[in-house]
Amino acid sequence: MAIKFRCGLVAVACLALLQVASTQEQVPDQWQNGWKLEAAALSDTGPQDIYDFFLATPSVGYAVGEHATVLKSYTADIVGGTTWETLDTGMPTRFHFHGVYFSNETHGWIVGAYASILRTVDGGETWQEVFHPLTLQDIGPEYTFYAITGIPQTRNNWGVPEPVTGELYVCGSGGAVLKSMDWGNTWEKLYTRVSDLYDLYDIYFVSADVGWAVGEKGRILYTANGGRSWIVEGYNTGALTGDLSPWTDKNLRSVIFPQKSFLELNTKVGWASGDFGTLLKTMDGGTTWTHLENCGKKDAHINDVLVNLVYGVGWTVRSDGSIC
Repeated sequence: MAIKFRCGLVAVACLALLQVASTQEQVPDQWQNGWKLEAAALSDTGPQDIYDFFLATPSVGYAVGEHATVLKSYTADIVGGTTWETLDTGMPTRFHFHGVYFSNETHGWIVGAYASILRTVDGGETWQEVFHPLTLQDIGPEYTFYAITGIPQTRNNWGVPEPVTGELYVCGSGGAVLKSMDWGNTWEKLYTRVSDLYDLYDIYFVSADVGWAVGEKGRILYTANGGRSWIVEGYNTGALTGDLSPWTDKNLRSVIFPQKSFLELNTKVGWASGDFGTLLKTMDGGTTWTHLENCGKKDAHINDVLVNLVYGVGWTVRSDGSIC
């Protein structure tokens, strides 16, 4: 099961996403509270922000960030640590990459500034720019794609993997959502109810039909038909509970509805996070959202949430470099 993790930490390529308490291994001295600093993203201009990380396999991961930064990791084991390699996409350093997704170890996509989508079929050795319906003439030079996602692979009742359909989704500036049905060879623009009004910063699908997108001013969008139509959840609907005053003027940066297993999709329990410590949880597929406390901090943005429903553990990654 692949893991997507938006780091958002200055100078940090990634932290090993392992909770030491869940292992029986002897923890080396360099581990601190279950975390180990693995690598720094450096360039001629100094440390770079890393905006997204995707674990394509248990031992291979990819990270992307500002100034065209793309890193690939190879993890030997919990003691041996990780080797990091800088990948060259051929794009100028003015390109900031915000999202990364891989369908397997070798086939992947990154998205970012100037409405860019790049694809690799050889594990990042080479990259090709992908064309899509939006042009710079339509959207302007500051247009950015912030996230890309696919459809989690599931198994049938006999444990056999279901066919992978090749669906990809991208979201970004102006409420744009793009969809591909053929692994990014062709794209279509989907209409959302916030199109041209609010940026969308993250998108997450649990199946070919069901997905969510979150973004500017607390917008939470839901689709049950593969993005053909969208419902705005939780905004001025009276479906908010807890201390929410006023989270709807804060940007939401991440959304996740983690799978329970390969056999069981999760369409009910999800989390969304964002500016000034905003952390929301739903137990009913987004009909209602509850505001949660997170480490008691409200002065830093929560850039991402990672939850494992099997072990009942989760983490949040914050803009001040802390992990809770």
